[in-house]
This record gives sequence, structure tokens and C-alpha cells, in this order.
Amino acid sequence: MVLKTDPIGLLARAPLFAGLYEPSRKAVAVELREAAYEPGQVIFSRNDPGSDLHIVSKGRVRLSVLTSDGRELSFAHAESPSIFGELAVFDGRPRSADATAVNKVETLILSSAAFSRLLAARLSVGEAAVRFLAGRLRDADEQLEAIALHPIEARLALCVRSTVRQ
Repeated sequence: MVLKTDPIGLLARAPLFAGLYEPSRKAVAVELREAAYEPGQVIFSRNDPGSDLHIVSKGRVRLSVLTSDGRELSFAHAESPSIFGELAVFDGRPRSADATAVNKVETLILSSAAFSRLLAARLSVGEAAVRFLAGRLRDADEQLEAIALHPIEARLALCVRSTVRQ
């Protein structure tokens, strides 16, 4: 199947796959499929089974959770070349958040089965996944530190800096 999006170029910019050499990126690209979502469309919901991860090629995705009193807490937005939905693929557990298309969104999807095949065949993909998860863990540590130790002004500055990095 021929993809509209240049998968090799997108993978070269995506945080999880950017450090891979081109042969490994090509191996990942072969496993990708495209999906499109309309504004407001739910891509997946919290507690859904997680069977794939998404790489945003176009548009913006809101990641959020509903509070116990029914309010929505948006904690991140994913834009090209961000990856979302990866936790469920890595650990096999249900989705940890809702993902909703903010505007017209296009993603490249990598299934859990394809990711497992890549991990078995290419050590570099596993190493890239560890680096990616370590980066996410460091970001979470910084956010926790900011919440616990810094005044509101410093927390806002860190939040803005974090948003710019994505």
C-alpha cells in the first residue's frame, strides 16, 4: 500500500524513531497504515484496549482525562511529528487517556503486533523505545518536581517550555 504521507521523513522527525538509521526506519515504515479523523472525533477513549500507537502527520490531537466530577482535564496536545497511544502498546494495558481530534487529523498507525515484530528483528528499535520512555519519564519527573517544589510562576514557565519542546 502506498502512503500519502512520506513515512520515512516523518519517522526521522518522530521522537521514538528519529535516532534510528534509515534501514530501521524503512522497516518501521513498511508496517505503518494511515488513518484520518474529523474535528471532534474520538480517536480512542480511556480504558479502551490499546492495540496501536499513532504518529501525527497532520493536525492536532488533544489528550485528556475526565475527572470524577465530569470535568475534562487536557494535559497535552500532539502535533506532527508527535507520538501518542504508545503506553498501551508498550505495556499491553488499557488506554490511560482520551485522544480527540482538535481539527482534521491524519496519523500513521503502528500496531502492537508490528511493534513486537520490529522489536524481535531489530535491536535498534528496542533501544530507541527505551530512550523514548526514559525521556518521557524525565519529563514526568520534571513536572512532578515543578508541582511539588516551585511557585506557580515557575510552574507556568516550565509548562510553557515543555510545550515548546514538543
